Amino acid sequence: MIMSKKKANTLIVMTFKDMMAYYKSTFRGKYVDPLKKSTINSYDSYLRSVDKANGGITDSWISNAILSKSDDPVGDAVRAFDTFFNGYQKVSPKTISNWKAAYRSLAETIIGIFYANVWAFTNNRNNQIFLLCQIVAQNALFASKDIVDGVINGKEGTPDNKKQGGNSYASWDHMLHVRDNSVKKGTQITVKGYSCIADDNTSANHYIKQAIIKSLGLKNCSQSLFRDYEACHVWDKAYDPRYYASIANLILVPRAYGQLTDHCPEVKEMLRFEVYNRFGFLPQNEPVPNKPKFYDKIIWR
Repeated sequence: MIMSKKKANTLIVMTFKDMMAYYKSTFRGKYVDPLKKSTINSYDSYLRSVDKANGGITDSWISNAILSKSDDPVGDAVRAFDTFFNGYQKVSPKTISNWKAAYRSLAETIIGIFYANVWAFTNNRNNQIFLLCQIVAQNALFASKDIVDGVINGKEGTPDNKKQGGNSYASWDHMLHVRDNSVKKGTQITVKGYSCIADDNTSANHYIKQAIIKSLGLKNCSQSLFRDYEACHVWDKAYDPRYYASIANLILVPRAYGQLTDHCPEVKEMLRFEVYNRFGFLPQNEPVPNKPKFYDKIIWR
């Protein structure tokens, strides 16, 4: 977490060393690796070089972006990087590009974790929880019900889904991919009786962007429109091929807020009720989610 405690109205902020330790444990610990191990090792080296080059103020760029209450804290942090290294000639443009990629990943991780845990630093937790839920509701992108129904009926999705006539799970690729980080990506495996291809989050991210573009009626539109968004599973069932590519179980959220969907129980509760309310979606053997007390006050995007 970015801020550990309050003291005389002063926020105690994580040092760069703390950020790095948290960044590495997030990707190498209990959470699913979104980056290859070699990439993480390279980023670790790049980030230490960045901090050395700018005199050890990398942590303040991220902290200031959080404290600014900006609508785009990650963007603010990256712009601070750009300003500092504009015209920097001690290393090549390629090195600066590598540093920037690593720094953006660090900013997204730390700022995302902060927003996921900010409720811990308030005396009025109920109001803060509502604020966090409202942030997600205002920024989350869902496919339309027509598109979800189309996937179920075999009118939307990949050629495999159309050929098979659809599926009740609204799986865009007809249960062809599943998340599995224990084997090499692309490996053919069998999960819950389905012959699947092991994936990270790449296919799910690609599918929900396709579905949302169709939902919005956009033509000749590149998925780069959503380059600052990431796919999140509403129900934690990415390791089940029925739900990994389920368009009813996927949303897009800005990367800075992605951690909220994983680590804030009230946000997860709200999203699960919302997809049930929107699509009638409920994974097998799961109870109907309770309507959150604050749900009627939420304003969706």
